[in-house]
Amino acid sequence: MSKIACSCYPAFDVNGQIDTITITNAGSSYETAPTVIINGDGTGAVATATVSAGLVTAITISNSGEGYSFAYITFSGGGGSGAAASVTLGATESGTAQQNVENAAIPGTIDRIEILSGGIDYVEGDATLSIIGDGSGAEATLEIDPDDGAILSITITNRGTGYTFADITIAGAEGTGASLIAVISPRAGHGANAQKELFATNVGFSVNLTNDTADLFLNNDFRQIGLVKNPLIFDTNNNFQDSTGTCCYIINTSSPASYALDDVITTDSGGKFIVVQKVDANNNGSLESIYLLPIIPLITSSSILANVDQSLSGLTINSVVEPEIDNKTGEIIYLDNREFIVRQEDQVEKIRAILKF
Repeated sequence: MSKIACSCYPAFDVNGQIDTITITNAGSSYETAPTVIINGDGTGAVATATVSAGLVTAITISNSGEGYSFAYITFSGGGGSGAAASVTLGATESGTAQQNVENAAIPGTIDRIEILSGGIDYVEGDATLSIIGDGSGAEATLEIDPDDGAILSITITNRGTGYTFADITIAGAEGTGASLIAVISPRAGHGANAQKELFATNVGFSVNLTNDTADLFLNNDFRQIGLVKNPLIFDTNNNFQDSTGTCCYIINTSSPASYALDDVITTDSGGKFIVVQKVDANNNGSLESIYLLPIIPLITSSSILANVDQSLSGLTINSVVEPEIDNKTGEIIYLDNREFIVRQEDQVEKIRAILKF
C-alpha cells in the first residue's frame, strides 16, 4: 500500500514577472511544438516551445506578464510526452541576503519518507523502493528488521527536484503490508518564502547606535526613528546598501561659528535647511563640515547663505557634498515618534521594535 503527498507553490518576494523558463526534461516523440501553459496567480505571461528531433529544446518568453507570486509550467499537445520546465520569477531585492536564500531554494524536494506501517517478511537486498511522481532524481535506501522483515527506516540519499506529488511503493518477493508517505517541500523549495513557510506574522529588529560615524548625530537630540525599505542612492536608481549613510547636504566652511545646531539656514536660490551636525575636519576648530538637513534642497558651492536664527547673511562656503541617500525614495515600513532624546558622546542606544504583518 502507498500514499500520495502533495505540496503547494508558495508566494514569495517577486516583482510579478516571469524572468526565465528552464527546461528540466526535454520529453520525447514530439511531432510539433507543444503549447506552453503558464499556470499561476498572475496574468499575461506567454511563451512558446521549440522542438527538434522529438525533443523540447528551447522555450522563448514573448510576454513576461505581471502579478505572479508563483508560476509553474505544463505542456499540451504536440504528440509527445514528458516535457517539464521550471520558472524563475523576477525579484525585487536581487543580490540581498534574503534573495540569495530564495534563489538557492530547490523546488519540490522529497524531504523524508514516513513509515505508516512497516509491513512484514521483506528481505534485505530483495526489497526495492520505488518513487514515482512528477519530479526527478529522488532516491532512498531501506533498513529492514532481520527478525520479522519489517521496514525499520528509510534514508533519503537524493532529495530530487520538481515534485508536487510522489507515490512510494516497496516491491519484494516475500514482503507485504508496508505503507509509506512522502513529505515534500513547498513547490518553490525551502527558503523560497520564509514568511509563509514559518507561518510568520511578526518580525523584530534591534539596532545599536554608537558614536563611531558622522552619519549618526549623537550630539543632537532626535525624536523620530523608522525603518525604510529600499531607499535609493541619491540621484540614481540603485538601492543604497552601505552600513550607514546620510540624507544631508554637507558644506565645508571656514567660519564654523556662524552655524549652531538646529539653526535654520537659507540660500539665495530659495533653499532652506536645518543644521543637524558639525564635524571638525582638521580637529583644529578652524574648518568644519556642517550637515544640513534639507527642507527645500536648493544649494550649490557658489550659493550665498543666511542664518535665520543668528541674523547672519552673506555666508559663503568652500564646497558642498550631495546626500548619500535620497530621502524621497523607499517604502516606510515603520515610524515611531518619541519624546526627544539627548545623549552623551559615549552613550550607546539600543532601539528595538516589533512589526506585525
